[in-house]
Amino acid sequence: MSQAKPANTRIQRDTLYEELWKTPGTHLARKYGITYAVLGQVCRRHEIPRPPSGYWMMLKRGYDVERTPLPPITDQTLQAVEMVPVFAPQPNAEGAYGSSSEQRKAQRIRIPEDLSAPHPLVVAARKQLRAVSPDRHRLVCTNPKTAMDIRVGHSSVIRAHGLGAMPRRSV
Repeated sequence: MSQAKPANTRIQRDTLYEELWKTPGTHLARKYGITYAVLGQVCRRHEIPRPPSGYWMMLKRGYDVERTPLPPITDQTLQAVEMVPVFAPQPNAEGAYGSSSEQRKAQRIRIPEDLSAPHPLVVAARKQLRAVSPDRHRLVCTNPKTAMDIRVGHSSVIRAHGLGAMPRRSV
């Protein structure tokens, strides 16, 4: 199922300025179907000041934060801002352009419980990870000469290789 590419959006420079100071840039970028980096490039090109780092946290905590005023521009071609989307913005159930928890769950990578034909280095790494005790830093390491070079916390070994239940060993 393919999605139609959304059309370009043309807005005025002062409208984008107002939106930037009312909505976090990451949310605004999703709304227009662009990345946050592209939004930054657009703002620099059109001389639109963005909120400083920590702005949204200061607002959340009740501080009165001064806006950087929108400077006048001499080149009138920069008055209109055209957003060329790179992906289709997806509003969530509430109509916002953030990703919902259901969408994040659907995007998770699924790893099969059993590998049908694992590489010999994977098999060797599994055997070593099952047999070795954690070191003084609570890391479990394999021998890189005979298996995949893996250093992982003992509690993450199961996730790292899908090893199933491993007995816990005291340090």
